[in-house]
Amino acid sequence: MSIEMPMGARCFASEKFNDFYGVWVQHPGENEFRTFSNFLKQGGVYLDVGANMGFTSVVAGYAGSSRIIAFEPTHKYAAVWHDNVVSNKVRNATLIQGAVGEAPGMAAFIVNVDAPMHNRLNMGKTLERYKEVRQGLHSLNWWLSLRSTLFVPRLTSSE
Repeated sequence: MSIEMPMGARCFASEKFNDFYGVWVQHPGENEFRTFSNFLKQGGVYLDVGANMGFTSVVAGYAGSSRIIAFEPTHKYAAVWHDNVVSNKVRNATLIQGAVGEAPGMAAFIVNVDAPMHNRLNMGKTLERYKEVRQGLHSLNWWLSLRSTLFVPRLTSSE
């Protein structure tokens, strides 16, 4: 099941009902598309850190960004990101499945298996229903320095 967005975009959520409902309530609308179009002038680069399911990557593609570089460490959301980018024919986007931080190191993320959209950094006290997951971090500069060695699939007009 997909969610209709402005400009003919359609996006998918993960298979969890909580994800679908959260997206249905909070998906990008006309205002977000207009804001992205104003800020992302033709030829701009959009960095989507914590890309989740790719909705803002899709919006940036429709807004005219010449290049989208997205970062999402969660396997589940990376898969949905790819579905959304491909189904909306956003041809200028790359997903790096990793986490970005100020400096190299480790960060603790919390995950609620009943509401996966609520994955986030662990900033202190958390409820018992959350599970902590440790994730390696690298700086944005480090990730971008690898761009020539990363496998970067590019969509072609036939895909």
